[in-house]
Amino acid sequence: MSLVMSEEAVPPGITESYSGSDEPLDLVGVGFGPSNLGLAIAIEEYNATRPRRPVRAEFVEVKKQFGWHTGMLLPGTTMQISFLKDLATQRNARSRYSFVNYLAERDRLIDFINHQTFFPTRLEFHDYLSWAAESVSARVRYGTEAVASATSAAGSRSTAGASTARA
Repeated sequence: MSLVMSEEAVPPGITESYSGSDEPLDLVGVGFGPSNLGLAIAIEEYNATRPRRPVRAEFVEVKKQFGWHTGMLLPGTTMQISFLKDLATQRNARSRYSFVNYLAERDRLIDFINHQTFFPTRLEFHDYLSWAAESVSARVRYGTEAVASATSAAGSRSTAGASTARA
């Protein structure tokens, strides 16, 4: 599979190989919202247990930096789902990327427990997602637009006015 990105959106270094290898990527994620952020965390934790053959992944995100529903972060609005449906808990209750660990690292755990609700504010959950995005070791190409994808048995191909990442 090839992922074609518009030339204007391709950041410097797009042609660099992954970790010095000429092998294709195992996965290319388009977008870096909560779903692909959770996937990046799962890949990092998987790779920590399988160093001989890690999953090679990269993500492309059209935004210049991480952001989640930035226009909907109104003061006092809360999440409508349990905080236990975070980026990692259901897959790995001991993950360092759990919402509870985020609260502990931000020195907010006691305040959250005493808040008498198990629904964090949208603003706090955005901060949690941003914290996780900054902490995960995933390679993310912010400011990069995916304009097409194509299956190719021969590997990468070029398209006029675009760069291609092979997966």
